[in-house]
Amino acid sequence: MNEKNLVEMQIPVEEVENIDELVRAGYYGSRSDAIRDIIRRGAVHVRARYPLHARNENRKGLVEEKETAKKNLAPALTADVKHIYEKHPV
Repeated sequence: MNEKNLVEMQIPVEEVENIDELVRAGYYGSRSDAIRDIIRRGAVHVRARYPLHARNENRKGLVEEKETAKKNLAPALTADVKHIYEKHPV
């Protein structure tokens, strides 16, 4: 995966570069689990930027949907990242 895609998905390059270290530290069971989780979190971030209903022309509705998606996803996404970086600060 090139750096441009990582930036668009909001995945820190350091996190991808340190996959083996995260597996050794016990944060993930295997490399594939780590990669899958990192990509999943990045993909969720990208999807959250787009409205759920593309035909909705109401700007206020789009903003509300976007904010709701962020509120629903933020706690789940940040909990794992905080846990990782508490023990391995960048």
